[in-house]
Amino acid sequence: METLFKRLEMTLNDENSYYYNKYFDYLGLKDLVANNSIATNFIMEYFYTGGKASLFANQQELTRVKHVIMSYLLGVMILENTNLKQKFHNYLKKTLNLTENFIDDKNDNALYFWYLTSLFHDFGYIYENKLTTMGLEDNERSDIFMNSTSVNGQVYNFRMNTNRFPVNTYHKYYLYAFKNLKIHEHGFLGGNMMFNRMKENLVQKMKSESLIGKTLSVKPFISEGLHWSINHLDIYRMLSFVVMEHNIWRLDDESLAREYGLDNLLGDNYKRIDPENETLLFLLSLVDAMEPFKKFDNEIGKKSLNFEVFLNFLRNTRIEFEENKIKISNFTQDILFKEMENSVRDIKKWMNVEYKKGSYSFEISW
Repeated sequence: METLFKRLEMTLNDENSYYYNKYFDYLGLKDLVANNSIATNFIMEYFYTGGKASLFANQQELTRVKHVIMSYLLGVMILENTNLKQKFHNYLKKTLNLTENFIDDKNDNALYFWYLTSLFHDFGYIYENKLTTMGLEDNERSDIFMNSTSVNGQVYNFRMNTNRFPVNTYHKYYLYAFKNLKIHEHGFLGGNMMFNRMKENLVQKMKSESLIGKTLSVKPFISEGLHWSINHLDIYRMLSFVVMEHNIWRLDDESLAREYGLDNLLGDNYKRIDPENETLLFLLSLVDAMEPFKKFDNEIGKKSLNFEVFLNFLRNTRIEFEENKIKISNFTQDILFKEMENSVRDIKKWMNVEYKKGSYSFEISW
C-alpha cells in the first residue's frame, strides 16, 4: 500500500506513458501543483507530442490545469491497476470497427483515448460564466449532432453513434443550465470545441500530405511518427460526446425536469453510468468525482491554505487497487480527505458502483 503522492509521481515519470516526452524528466509532482505555468506547459507538451498543439492556440483557454493534470494521472493509475483497461479495450473493439485496425489485441490505445479526453474535459470552463461571449445558437450548429460532417467541402458520414442521450437532451440540458444556473454549461461547450478543433487539425494535416482532393482519402498514413486517418473523425466525435456527458447530471427537481423536457434525467429515470458499455465516461466521471485538487482549490478561498497542505494530504493518503475496486485511506482525518469523501458518498446515484465507508477510508467498487 503506497501513498497517493508516490503513486502519482511514479505515474508522472513513467516512460511507458502514451506520449512520453523528455520535458517530463524534469518534473516532480510538486512542480505541477505549485506552478501554474509548468502545469500549463505539461498539457501543451502532451498535445504537441501528439500532433495536436493547434487545439490550444490560445493558452488563456486552459484553465483548472492542476485539476485536469491530477485527473489525467489518477485515471492512468486506475487504468493500469484495475480491470477498467481491459473493459475499455473490449468496449473499443466492439464499438469502433476501424478498417485500419487502430484497435487490436497488440495495440491497446486506452491511454491515447484517455489523454485526449481527460486533458480536454474542462476546456470550456473559461467560457462558462461569460454570458455575453458565446450563446446556445452558436453551439447548436456543431456537426457532432449530425449524421455527417463537412471536410473541406466534402461529406464524411459517421459510421457509428456513441452518444448516451437523444440529441435533444444535450440542447435541453444546456438551456436548463443557461436559464437556471446562469451559465454556459462547460461540458457542452468543451465537447463542441473539441470536435471542431480536432477535425480542423486533421484536415490541415491531410492537406499538408496532399490527401484532400476531389474525394476524401480513407487510407491511413503516418506523419512525423504519428498515425492519422479520416476515420479518426469517429473517434473525435465519441470523445467529444464523453466530454459533454461528464457534466450532464441527474436531476431531482421534478418541476424543473418537466419544464425543460428532461424527464430522462429525473431521479431513477437517469441511467447510471456503466463500466462495461460506457467505460471512458465511467472513468472520467469516477476521476472527476474523486480528484482531490479541485477540493483543495475550493478550500483555499475559505481558509488560509498553501500548497504544502495539499502535498501533505497526498503524502498522508494511501491508495489501494483490486481488480474492480479502489480503496482510499487517510488516518489523519485531513479536511481534504473529508471533502473527497463528501464528493463520492452519493456516487451510486449516477454511477453503477458500490460505495463503502470505513472509519478512516472509503471504497468504490464496480
